[in-house]
Amino acid sequence: MTTETDILATQPTIAAQWQILDSLQDPIIATALNDTICYWNLGAEKLYGYSAREVTGVNVLELTADSCRQTVSEHLAVSKAGTPGKRFSTTHVCRDGHEMQVWHLIAPHYDANGQLLGAVSSIQELSTNPPAESELLAVNQQLTQSVNALTASNNDLQQFAYIASHDLQAPLRHISGFVQLLQASYSDKIDAQATDWIDRTIQSTHKMQTLLKDLLSFSRLDSMPAERVPVDMSSMVEDAMQSLSSEIADAAATVQSGELPIVIGDPVQLTQLMTNLLCNAIKFRTEQTPDIRITCAEQNGEYIFSVADNGIGIDAEQFEKIFVIFQRLHSHSDYPGRGIGLALSRRIVSLHAGRLWVQSTPGEGSTFLFSIPNCPPSNLL
Repeated sequence: MTTETDILATQPTIAAQWQILDSLQDPIIATALNDTICYWNLGAEKLYGYSAREVTGVNVLELTADSCRQTVSEHLAVSKAGTPGKRFSTTHVCRDGHEMQVWHLIAPHYDANGQLLGAVSSIQELSTNPPAESELLAVNQQLTQSVNALTASNNDLQQFAYIASHDLQAPLRHISGFVQLLQASYSDKIDAQATDWIDRTIQSTHKMQTLLKDLLSFSRLDSMPAERVPVDMSSMVEDAMQSLSSEIADAAATVQSGELPIVIGDPVQLTQLMTNLLCNAIKFRTEQTPDIRITCAEQNGEYIFSVADNGIGIDAEQFEKIFVIFQRLHSHSDYPGRGIGLALSRRIVSLHAGRLWVQSTPGEGSTFLFSIPNCPPSNLL
């Protein structure tokens, strides 16, 4: 059984499309194709003692007694093949270590387009009446309806973000251009205060143009088709270091990389991911020379990459805020940047069926970790 510390390390939040099921009293658990937990309702919290945040990203077999893991794994495999499972009894382990007998019913979970996402499980203690097999079908239907609605909403939001960030650039260029013409033509006829106002206007339009370009880049991640080819992650690190060569030299940074695997993914996106993480490790440094270490380990059917530094560190209450687009913890004068790098990075990892989180202690440094399946889901191939 994974320790509490290991479980707490999985920082990703609950997927929004399943929050509708929090109103159900019985435990409902949804798992991805690699058997990691991606939804955990309030009923599951009450029965097992773990919060959703603690178990998100943990392999569901970690909740199963050792003697029953093979059985549960076989039932999961049946559901991931698209076949509704049969109700069976098994033994699960709660947070306090005690074992309990439960009814376990597993069914396939599809998205709005019929793409298999994983499995959804309905759990009841064995002391209660066993659940009807129709119950999980109803739950799965609720999941599908929720996913349909949110998929449509997300598509609309992505389209809006793309149009807004693209179409607003033209009028901004005109504003900037006319203000610069005004500055060039009348610089000798206006006073210092007017000159200052013009300078501020030009700076503000340039900043807005940069933000719109960032927003356009973020929205394009979902709209543009990505490659799915074998990618040598060691080469991605080398490419990232090459693009950051001047920053590495200026900071006298040391970057050490262990043996990294070949994964299936988009080389451009994965290079961007490594570049963003290395750039942050260099930027958010103390007076010490930056010491950055990149490693990888294989766990539960996925590769866990880590980028560790000896920088300024991050307070625990800010762990999620840093992944929100345009959210910054420091002033631009202290640490230049636009607050988009980590948001882009998390989206890239998500598009590769993985997750990105951070472990950090203020004053001691940060370790950014991300996962990529070593056997990616079929929809990524």
